[in-house]
Amino acid sequence: MDDPGTSADPGVVADTTQDVPLQDDGLSGRDAGHEEDLFSVDKSTGKFDIVRDQGDGWEAWTKDLPGEETRDYTRDSDGDGVSDGDETDQGTDPHDPSDALQWHPEIDEYPRLFFGPREVDQVKARIKSWLDGPLQGLLHRMHNECDRKVPGYTKPYDPYVDEARGKIAKTCAFLAFYEGDQDAATKAASIVNAVGTDFTGINVSSSFYTKWDIRVAEGVEGYLVAFDLLAAAGYTPLDPLKQRLSAFCDAVFDYGTTQDPRFLLTTCRNNHAVKFASAIGMCGMMFNHRARAALYVDFAATFVDFLMDYLLDKDGGDAEGPGYDEYSAVNHLPFFAAYHRLVGKTRSYKALNLLRLKPPSRPMVEVRDFVANPKILANNDWFLNIVMPDGRAPNIEDANLTPALAGLIAGIFHDDRFLANWAAPGVDYSMSAGGFDMMPETLCLLGRFHTVQPYQPPAFVLMPDAGDAVFRGKDGSWLMVLAEHGPAVAHGGGHEQMDPTQWLYAAMGEYLVLDSGYIQWEQRDLVAHPKNHNMILVDNEGPDDGMLATPTDGFLDAGDAHMVGAHTEYRGCHIRRNYYFFNTSIAVASFVQCDQTRKLTQLLHLNAGGDTDGKLSVKQDGLFDVNRKHALAYGVNTCIGSTCEYTQHQDYHAFAWGKKHKHVVLDVSCKAQNVTFFNALFVNSPGKPATVVEGRTNHGICVMITTDHPQVMCECTGNECSVITGNYQITIKSGFTRFIFDKTTLKVETFYGQQTPPEIKPAGT
Repeated sequence: MDDPGTSADPGVVADTTQDVPLQDDGLSGRDAGHEEDLFSVDKSTGKFDIVRDQGDGWEAWTKDLPGEETRDYTRDSDGDGVSDGDETDQGTDPHDPSDALQWHPEIDEYPRLFFGPREVDQVKARIKSWLDGPLQGLLHRMHNECDRKVPGYTKPYDPYVDEARGKIAKTCAFLAFYEGDQDAATKAASIVNAVGTDFTGINVSSSFYTKWDIRVAEGVEGYLVAFDLLAAAGYTPLDPLKQRLSAFCDAVFDYGTTQDPRFLLTTCRNNHAVKFASAIGMCGMMFNHRARAALYVDFAATFVDFLMDYLLDKDGGDAEGPGYDEYSAVNHLPFFAAYHRLVGKTRSYKALNLLRLKPPSRPMVEVRDFVANPKILANNDWFLNIVMPDGRAPNIEDANLTPALAGLIAGIFHDDRFLANWAAPGVDYSMSAGGFDMMPETLCLLGRFHTVQPYQPPAFVLMPDAGDAVFRGKDGSWLMVLAEHGPAVAHGGGHEQMDPTQWLYAAMGEYLVLDSGYIQWEQRDLVAHPKNHNMILVDNEGPDDGMLATPTDGFLDAGDAHMVGAHTEYRGCHIRRNYYFFNTSIAVASFVQCDQTRKLTQLLHLNAGGDTDGKLSVKQDGLFDVNRKHALAYGVNTCIGSTCEYTQHQDYHAFAWGKKHKHVVLDVSCKAQNVTFFNALFVNSPGKPATVVEGRTNHGICVMITTDHPQVMCECTGNECSVITGNYQITIKSGFTRFIFDKTTLKVETFYGQQTPPEIKPAGT
């Protein structure tokens, strides 16, 4: 085993008192002019004391000691596990759940985060059932992780060090627990016993999004899981490790709440804050006999509850997208699991005044058990509702093709749908880097292995508050439409990509019409703008975007299993797009109405050309085909009612972190005040060539494909359109119609936007 390395200067934080200026963040409802109000932070006890009364209705953190009438040793008014009488004796407030000198002192056994000491043998048996089942070969990878060289601390401080050390420590501790590996136990304990607490050199003012907090949060979680599993393995002595980790937790909390302006001003309302607060909550539950334990649990419960309310909409959608939802879950899911085990019910907490988490009218907040919180459960549903046919979430917003931490979710929420997702080909039992990193926690929380039952997602799901509509059909067909509004777009912050009415499509095992995704933060500008999505540009621009831009809302209309509508407005144009889904054929009709003549351009991003493995062939009048390994797609990207210009260019996309590629974008442009764009896409198996025939009038278009299942899709934008396609003359009153061939007869299958069925006659009659 490698030497874990030690900090040259551990830098354990001494007890001090520091005055911290409180800035107005717009949440508190205070009148201006109180910025000079100060708080005193006593780091030895973690208590916050108001130096000056603000007159804003908040209770002071420290009060006169309650009188004798509160010395009730049978009552625990604030639910922190310490009786009112004991708190009065100790000089703390029995009505303040953040103020006790201990948190639930009756909890005195280790392990405790995910299971207790009497469950050790049962948990080992469950783990064996998985490692003998679908996770065979995983132990080899875990041994390799444990054998990694442990990075040493640096000056200035590099938060990636604690992230890496925490992962190695918890993996080694898991092997010590599961296999009785004494060398692994020694290495894990050595890493934990050498944690440093000196963060000298972090420059949090250099960027709004610094990385110390998210990396340190993962380090905290890793060290705590390592400590818990060492306890489960019977390792002794634990007290030195406990003291060292306690000091580390204190240093992390102090730095975040007294040095980082994002936390002081509560401008940090994203995955950074969720990860940080979740880690602090685990510190409080793990080291519950310390004076700061109640403060840490209160801080985490109120902050994470607030952040989940802020980031998740009514449909459970995460405003930052599925990628950062999963990234946050690396910390918040273990916190949820431990909190559920140790608390497991609705509790009242003090909304911490320093961080201004709630308006002054609500100094106390009710926090539900996160594992039973409807909004968290809706977030689980949302993730499953949007996943692509291979089981991964699409690369919308700042995301790659993201697998959920499905095994961990299945274990915490007892949700077998996630077991099925965990087995999906694109997820492959979370053997990706993120899933592997969480394997100790996953194995500890999973139930006994059983045959994974297939899960069939809904054929159509409309989530208007999340701004997502998803269609699913045969042959792995999948269509997703995005039109976010309100908190779903406004709370995405730096990870929101402005793309109202964007759409994506996959079929026959291929991602065909793609989202450009997310390379990494440093290269976000290459993929994050409206031009990088399947959007309509007005004078070569989409909606305003960027962190300081006012979000542009999009809206989804009620739909059915075949159709949904989306609409938005920007740059003087109203845009409505209708999406029609028929498994391996789809159509998109986009109606644009502007205040004056504009250059209007519809973009179609295809998983072809560039350095993709798809071949693109472009023909006249917007016709094209895409030849991939599993699917052969025929399509048209055109406009109705104007003279169209067809061009193409290459653009960047990313499916995995840090790996950018190029693909071809088809453009159709015109100069008009009002115009209709039309897409039709038909998917066939490779080796089954087809013929595509287009027929059009000034106000309508029909596209026919001859395959094993010939069909025609038409759009009419006038009161009546008569179009000749192949051997048929089709008359449509208005709207969209799909026809299918029944032997030799063309029949109407479905139509939208008209009262009477279209007429079909042989051409020439």
